[in-house]
Amino acid sequence: MITEEKKIELIEKLVLNYEMTAEERQKANDLKETMPTEEYKDYEMLFKGLDGLAADSLLADMKSWDAEAAAAEEETKEKPAAKGSFLSNFKFWQLAASVLLLFGLSYSLYQLFPQEDRYFASLEAAPLYSFTRGQAPKASQTLIAQKYRDKDYPALVEQMAQLSLAELQAKDLKTQLAFGFSSVKTGKELEKAEAMLLAFPQEENKIRLMQLKDFQLFLISYQLGKQEAMQALAAQILKQPRHECYAQVQAFYEEKDLALPQ
Repeated sequence: MITEEKKIELIEKLVLNYEMTAEERQKANDLKETMPTEEYKDYEMLFKGLDGLAADSLLADMKSWDAEAAAAEEETKEKPAAKGSFLSNFKFWQLAASVLLLFGLSYSLYQLFPQEDRYFASLEAAPLYSFTRGQAPKASQTLIAQKYRDKDYPALVEQMAQLSLAELQAKDLKTQLAFGFSSVKTGKELEKAEAMLLAFPQEENKIRLMQLKDFQLFLISYQLGKQEAMQALAAQILKQPRHECYAQVQAFYEEKDLALPQ
């Protein structure tokens, strides 16, 4: 007979798509099919709410509880039934207490260290190729290009903070986009980045740069909580299937579980 801890271990592996043997996967799927839908959803919410470290810790606890439970059963064979009943339920309270403790710790850590936005953490920079094609590069442009390639976005934002809006707008378009993306990635200097990109000159022979600018403005609008501006920019991009960032906007709405603009 499968123990309660083993049942939870299998459901956790199924929910988090952990590696399992064929036998384990069959048992896990059988459990999913036989348990009430609401119960499975509760497990889903539990395990997806725990970070990897907490989940691994809980899994290790469960394995040790199995061993403790086996030992406890041996000890209670010669004891009165009432005590045996208490011990058989003790595992459940261990599990409940552990889960509550993990949730409490997770919530406290979340309050101290806000959760990183997964979308922006994984967002990759669009290649800008040569910043100064056809002309001799300035030392400052070369440095910005290097930091952009090295993904040193905090350094670029720090430099951006030292420049006035007029100085930023005087930079070449690719440099402005490097600053804009750095602002998006770090979540800093967003108002300045927005003002810089809103004044971005429209150049018909540089369509790709114009499209990258629109995508950056879309993300900045989201970060600033400007829903109407964000939706308008998304609608504008999604009307153009060949837009440089068409797929990225769709992926954004899917990641955030938001409805696409009409």
